Amino acid sequence: MDPEAVSDQKRAINLAVQLSFMIDCSEKGRHSEDYEIGGFRPVRWEGSERFIDFVKRTFPIELHDQGKVRMAMKEKNALKCWKLKKRAHIKFLPTDNFAEHLLYDPHDGVVRIFRQIAFLRAHLRLSAHLPMNYGFAESLQMGTLPPQLLLETLHSLQGIIFPAVDEKSSRFLENLVRNTQPGFDPDCLLYEGYPRPTPEDFEYYYWGNRLAKLHQVVMNPRPSNRIGQWIQRHASEKNALSVAILSLVLSAFFGFLSVVLGFIQVWLAYQSWKFQANPPPLV
Repeated sequence: MDPEAVSDQKRAINLAVQLSFMIDCSEKGRHSEDYEIGGFRPVRWEGSERFIDFVKRTFPIELHDQGKVRMAMKEKNALKCWKLKKRAHIKFLPTDNFAEHLLYDPHDGVVRIFRQIAFLRAHLRLSAHLPMNYGFAESLQMGTLPPQLLLETLHSLQGIIFPAVDEKSSRFLENLVRNTQPGFDPDCLLYEGYPRPTPEDFEYYYWGNRLAKLHQVVMNPRPSNRIGQWIQRHASEKNALSVAILSLVLSAFFGFLSVVLGFIQVWLAYQSWKFQANPPPLV
């Protein structure tokens, strides 16, 4: 087949996948092999791969540290947008690539936010009658994505990052919609509840690790100046022993210096007393 025709076919397939599921299946081809953001590497739909396998690789149900995820959910008030900005200096970047949702880039201090709220609501309505544990195979047959994935995404947006009940978060989101380029979807400002009930014991299976990462960042914010960032980078566990030894050496040095200064002070005091006790004869 003509190479140009093959290229056109790939672009058409990618466009169809983007419009249907908001997944960029050729993003990996636009970056180097070692490109990654916060541990995430773009996924490409290989020619010999089934579509369902590609989608599963795009949205893996990872092994989460449930303790950290539950702690993040318990302390979700700390993950409000304005607190992320104020405490951890995090910036928000809208994305149309579903796979990048809640992806935090520690180098730039940027978190990517999936902005297509209308897409989420439409697909949640489409799958409203399906069980929450519906997998990819059954969901894709209906032209949608798993309800758990969709609800996690909408919940993270309107229940955690930009909660409707918080006035400061609402104002913050309004500023993002009006002033950010590329802009956030104005539908983000529409709080219409969830198209399907949220279980009381609702947990995160797709975005749990990313949510826990944001929680870790806001609880242990990086310094805003370069000196503080350098100290933080070099204060890892592998340097803990070196730091401890250096602290011990410095403590011993300053202790020795204090002793020397003490002797000098005693000697000066003795010389002063000796001078006063035996004044030189007057000429």
